[in-house]
Amino acid sequence: MLCLPVGAQVQAQVSSVASASAPVLTAAKPTSVNDAVAACERAARQLLVSKGAPVAELNFLAAPTVLPDSSGDKQLSLRGGGSYRGADGIRSFSYNCNVDAATSESVGMVMRDTTPAAAKGKTAPITREPDLTHLSPAVCESAVAAALKKRSLRVSEINFESATRTVKQTGVSTAELRGRGRALPAPGTPYNHFGFECEFDTRDGRLLSARLDS
Repeated sequence: MLCLPVGAQVQAQVSSVASASAPVLTAAKPTSVNDAVAACERAARQLLVSKGAPVAELNFLAAPTVLPDSSGDKQLSLRGGGSYRGADGIRSFSYNCNVDAATSESVGMVMRDTTPAAAKGKTAPITREPDLTHLSPAVCESAVAAALKKRSLRVSEINFESATRTVKQTGVSTAELRGRGRALPAPGTPYNHFGFECEFDTRDGRLLSARLDS
Protein backbone atom coordinates (compact mmCIF):
# COMPACT_ATOMS: atom_id res chain seq x y z
CA MET A 1 0.00 0.00 0.00
CA LEU A 2 1.33 3.43 -0.95
CA CYS A 3 0.06 6.67 0.61
CA LEU A 4 0.55 10.10 -0.90
CA PRO A 5 -0.34 13.65 0.36
CA VAL A 6 -3.43 14.77 -1.63
CA GLY A 7 -25.88 4.85 1.38
CA ALA A 8 -25.75 3.32 -2.06
CA GLN A 9 -23.77 5.70 -4.20
CA VAL A 10 -21.65 6.34 -7.31
CA GLN A 11 -19.89 5.77 -10.59
CA ALA A 12 -19.16 6.47 -14.23
CA GLN A 13 -17.75 6.07 -17.76
CA VAL A 14 -14.11 7.02 -18.36
CA SER A 15 -11.13 4.80 -19.24
CA SER A 16 -7.66 6.31 -19.07
CA VAL A 17 -4.47 4.71 -20.34
CA ALA A 18 -1.06 5.85 -19.14
CA SER A 19 1.73 5.17 -21.62
CA ALA A 20 4.04 7.83 -20.25
CA SER A 21 3.67 9.57 -16.89
CA ALA A 22 -0.12 10.07 -16.94
CA PRO A 23 -3.27 8.62 -18.58
CA VAL A 24 -3.82 9.58 -22.22
CA LEU A 25 -6.96 11.63 -22.87
CA THR A 26 -8.65 11.57 -26.28
CA ALA A 27 -10.18 14.74 -27.71
CA ALA A 28 -13.80 14.63 -28.84
CA LYS A 29 -16.50 16.91 -30.14
CA PRO A 30 -18.42 19.07 -27.62
CA THR A 31 -21.10 17.25 -25.67
CA SER A 32 -24.76 17.81 -26.50
CA VAL A 33 -27.56 17.36 -23.96
CA ASN A 34 -28.61 14.15 -25.73
CA ASP A 35 -25.04 12.82 -25.48
CA ALA A 36 -24.97 13.69 -21.78
CA VAL A 37 -28.32 11.96 -21.15
CA ALA A 38 -27.09 8.83 -22.95
CA ALA A 39 -23.81 8.82 -21.00
CA CYS A 40 -25.59 9.16 -17.64
CA GLU A 41 -28.15 6.46 -18.34
CA ARG A 42 -25.43 4.17 -19.63
CA ALA A 43 -23.37 4.68 -16.45
CA ALA A 44 -26.43 4.17 -14.23
CA ARG A 45 -27.36 0.99 -16.09
CA GLN A 46 -23.84 -0.40 -15.74
CA LEU A 47 -23.77 0.33 -12.03
CA LEU A 48 -27.17 -1.25 -11.34
CA VAL A 49 -26.48 -4.34 -13.45
CA SER A 50 -23.16 -4.80 -11.63
CA LYS A 51 -25.21 -4.87 -8.40
CA GLY A 52 -27.53 -7.57 -9.76
CA ALA A 53 -30.41 -5.57 -11.26
CA PRO A 54 -31.94 -7.44 -14.26
CA VAL A 55 -31.45 -5.49 -17.50
CA ALA A 56 -34.97 -6.35 -18.72
CA GLU A 57 -36.51 -5.05 -15.48
CA LEU A 58 -34.68 -1.70 -15.47
CA ASN A 59 -36.69 1.39 -16.41
CA PHE A 60 -35.75 5.07 -16.43
CA LEU A 61 -38.23 7.83 -15.79
CA ALA A 62 -38.37 10.82 -18.12
CA ALA A 63 -34.97 11.89 -19.45
CA PRO A 64 -32.75 13.38 -16.73
CA THR A 65 -32.82 17.14 -16.34
CA VAL A 66 -29.81 19.42 -16.69
CA LEU A 67 -28.90 21.34 -13.52
CA PRO A 68 -27.97 24.83 -14.82
CA ASP A 69 -26.44 25.99 -11.54
CA SER A 70 -24.02 23.06 -11.51
CA SER A 71 -23.20 22.91 -15.23
CA GLY A 72 -20.54 24.89 -17.04
CA ASP A 73 -18.20 24.89 -20.01
CA LYS A 74 -16.31 21.84 -18.75
CA GLN A 75 -19.10 19.68 -17.33
CA LEU A 76 -22.83 19.09 -17.60
CA SER A 77 -24.66 18.04 -14.44
CA LEU A 78 -27.89 16.04 -14.72
CA ARG A 79 -30.42 14.53 -12.32
CA GLY A 80 -32.65 11.56 -13.11
CA GLY A 81 -34.18 8.39 -11.71
CA GLY A 82 -35.91 5.12 -12.42
CA SER A 83 -36.85 1.72 -11.04
CA TYR A 84 -36.07 -1.98 -11.38
CA ARG A 85 -37.40 -5.25 -10.04
CA GLY A 86 -35.12 -6.63 -7.35
CA ALA A 87 -35.25 -9.82 -5.32
CA ASP A 88 -37.46 -8.07 -2.73
CA GLY A 89 -39.74 -6.27 -5.19
CA ILE A 90 -39.69 -3.00 -7.11
CA ARG A 91 -36.81 -0.71 -6.15
CA SER A 92 -36.64 2.95 -7.08
CA PHE A 93 -33.57 5.14 -7.36
CA SER A 94 -32.43 8.65 -8.22
CA TYR A 95 -29.04 9.82 -9.38
CA ASN A 96 -26.90 12.88 -10.00
CA CYS A 97 -24.44 12.58 -12.85
CA ASN A 98 -21.63 14.74 -14.24
CA VAL A 99 -20.55 14.48 -17.89
CA ASP A 100 -17.28 15.83 -19.30
CA ALA A 101 -18.25 18.38 -21.96
CA ALA A 102 -15.19 17.56 -24.05
CA THR A 103 -15.38 13.76 -24.11
CA SER A 104 -19.14 13.10 -23.64
CA GLU A 105 -18.29 10.61 -20.88
CA SER A 106 -19.70 10.31 -17.38
CA VAL A 107 -17.05 11.36 -14.85
CA GLY A 108 -19.03 11.17 -11.63
CA MET A 109 -22.27 9.70 -10.35
CA VAL A 110 -24.11 9.62 -7.04
CA MET A 111 -26.96 7.10 -6.85
CA ARG A 112 -29.52 6.90 -4.05
CA ASP A 113 -32.05 4.17 -3.28
CA THR A 114 -35.39 5.97 -2.94
CA THR A 115 -37.51 2.88 -2.27
CA PRO A 116 -39.97 3.67 0.57
CA ALA A 117 -39.14 2.00 3.88
CA ALA A 118 -41.18 -1.18 4.31
CA ALA A 119 -41.57 -1.08 8.08
CA LYS A 120 -43.54 1.60 9.91
CA GLY A 121 -41.59 3.80 12.23
CA LYS A 122 -38.38 3.28 10.25
CA THR A 123 -37.02 6.18 8.30
CA ALA A 124 -34.35 6.04 5.68
CA PRO A 125 -30.99 7.37 6.85
CA ILE A 126 -30.17 10.90 5.83
CA THR A 127 -27.38 10.87 3.27
CA ARG A 128 -25.30 13.74 2.04
CA GLU A 129 -24.81 14.00 -1.71
CA PRO A 130 -21.20 14.77 -2.62
CA ASP A 131 -20.62 17.96 -4.59
CA LEU A 132 -19.28 16.62 -7.89
CA THR A 133 -18.94 20.01 -9.56
CA HIS A 134 -15.19 20.27 -9.01
CA LEU A 135 -14.32 16.59 -8.62
CA SER A 136 -12.12 15.29 -11.47
CA PRO A 137 -11.42 11.55 -11.75
CA ALA A 138 -8.66 12.40 -14.24
CA VAL A 139 -6.71 14.24 -11.52
CA CYS A 140 -6.99 11.23 -9.22
CA GLU A 141 -6.06 8.75 -11.93
CA SER A 142 -3.05 10.85 -12.97
CA ALA A 143 -1.73 10.75 -9.40
CA VAL A 144 -2.32 7.00 -9.19
CA ALA A 145 -0.64 6.44 -12.56
CA ALA A 146 2.40 8.42 -11.40
CA ALA A 147 2.55 6.31 -8.22
CA LEU A 148 2.38 3.09 -10.24
CA LYS A 149 5.17 4.20 -12.55
CA LYS A 150 7.26 5.18 -9.56
CA ARG A 151 6.72 1.74 -8.06
CA SER A 152 7.50 -0.06 -11.33
CA LEU A 153 9.53 1.96 -13.81
CA ARG A 154 8.88 -0.60 -16.57
CA VAL A 155 5.08 -0.35 -16.43
CA SER A 156 3.90 0.01 -20.01
CA GLU A 157 0.11 0.23 -19.70
CA ILE A 158 -2.39 1.36 -17.06
CA ASN A 159 -6.16 0.93 -17.40
CA PHE A 160 -8.75 2.39 -15.01
CA GLU A 161 -12.07 0.52 -14.78
CA SER A 162 -14.70 3.25 -14.77
CA ALA A 163 -17.46 0.77 -13.84
CA THR A 164 -15.84 0.31 -10.41
CA ARG A 165 -15.64 4.03 -9.58
CA THR A 166 -17.57 5.22 -6.51
CA VAL A 167 -17.79 8.57 -4.72
CA LYS A 168 -18.55 9.00 -1.01
CA GLN A 169 -18.90 12.14 1.10
CA THR A 170 -16.39 11.90 3.96
CA GLY A 171 -16.81 15.35 5.53
CA VAL A 172 -18.46 18.73 5.17
CA SER A 173 -16.08 19.68 2.35
CA THR A 174 -14.36 16.40 1.46
CA ALA A 175 -15.26 13.44 -0.71
CA GLU A 176 -13.54 10.15 -1.44
CA LEU A 177 -13.29 8.57 -4.89
CA ARG A 178 -12.54 4.85 -5.04
CA GLY A 179 -11.95 2.57 -7.99
CA ARG A 180 -9.97 -0.30 -9.46
CA GLY A 181 -7.69 -0.77 -12.41
CA ARG A 182 -5.02 -2.97 -13.91
CA ALA A 183 -1.43 -2.37 -14.94
CA LEU A 184 0.95 -4.16 -17.28
CA PRO A 185 4.32 -4.26 -15.44
CA ALA A 186 6.19 -5.01 -18.68
CA PRO A 187 5.34 -6.21 -22.21
CA GLY A 188 4.49 -9.90 -22.25
CA THR A 189 3.75 -10.13 -18.52
CA PRO A 190 0.33 -10.69 -16.85
CA TYR A 191 -1.73 -7.69 -15.71
CA ASN A 192 -1.57 -6.69 -12.06
CA HIS A 193 -4.88 -5.55 -10.54
CA PHE A 194 -4.99 -2.72 -8.02
CA GLY A 195 -7.40 -0.55 -6.07
CA PHE A 196 -7.08 3.14 -5.30
CA GLU A 197 -8.63 5.89 -3.19
CA CYS A 198 -8.41 9.65 -3.64
CA GLU A 199 -9.68 12.33 -1.27
CA PHE A 200 -10.78 15.70 -2.69
CA ASP A 201 -11.68 19.08 -1.29
CA THR A 202 -15.15 19.45 -2.82
CA ARG A 203 -15.00 23.25 -2.61
CA ASP A 204 -12.37 23.57 -5.32
CA GLY A 205 -11.58 20.04 -6.50
CA ARG A 206 -8.12 20.04 -4.92
CA LEU A 207 -6.62 16.54 -4.54
CA LEU A 208 -5.80 16.05 -0.85
CA SER A 209 -4.44 12.51 -0.92
CA ALA A 210 -4.14 9.40 -3.08
CA ARG A 211 -3.68 5.84 -1.87
CA LEU A 212 -2.79 2.84 -3.97
CA ASP A 213 -3.77 -0.69 -2.89
CA SER A 214 -2.13 -3.59 -4.68
